[in-house]
Amino acid sequence: MPLQVSDYSWQQTTTAVFISVPLRGVSVRDADVFCTENYLKVNCPPFLFEVFLYAPIDDESSKAKIGNDTIVFTLHKKEAAMWETLSLSG
Repeated sequence: MPLQVSDYSWQQTTTAVFISVPLRGVSVRDADVFCTENYLKVNCPPFLFEVFLYAPIDDESSKAKIGNDTIVFTLHKKEAAMWETLSLSG
């Protein structure tokens, strides 16, 4: 059973969301990253991080930077606005 990553951090501007996902003790270069306009998942056994995003992003122009036991995502919002939270509840 995977371990859910809960110690991530996130920040935002009106046009982008920045998410930092720590994956200590594993090779993050082997991480499987899946991203759509409403969903982001990182599977790096034994860790799993997933989030159903608050609003759509432009998954084509969004990026992930992998290194130093961390994956940092830069997600570009489809509509410029501040989000109330990172993910949808429920």
